[in-house]
Amino acid sequence: MASLKEICTFLDDILDLNQYPRDPSNNGLQFQGVNEVRKAVFAVDACEAVFQSAADLDADFIFVHHGISWGNGIQRITGTLARRLTVLAANGMSLYAAHLPLDANDMIGHNALLANMISLENLKPFGLYHGYHIGFQGNLEKPESIKKIA
Repeated sequence: MASLKEICTFLDDILDLNQYPRDPSNNGLQFQGVNEVRKAVFAVDACEAVFQSAADLDADFIFVHHGISWGNGIQRITGTLARRLTVLAANGMSLYAAHLPLDANDMIGHNALLANMISLENLKPFGLYHGYHIGFQGNLEKPESIKKIA
């Protein structure tokens, strides 16, 4: 078990959230649940199905790539958003989101992990988005077909 504060501090640091001040995705803790975390789940999108699945698993913490708050934040809490937040609140679950920091992270980011999975060598940053490199490029040891790589 870990505290929500410890987990958020760890993630904020490892993802270096301060490096991305122009990312409109409001990275970090987006919804606060219970203070002690026993179980965490990870998903791409902060959708109602993910929240319900996390609740069914008795999770306390959800980490997503695409959160619920972007730009100037939430304007109205109605419809789908209201249902999502109700599931979070009713189950004491916290929601943490990381968009560009996860794209660009060279240790735990999905782009770096995918590059490592296909054994790219000589990794370098790639793909400029709003002034941030968000991907990685490299060389394969030998040419492979897309089908074989997949």
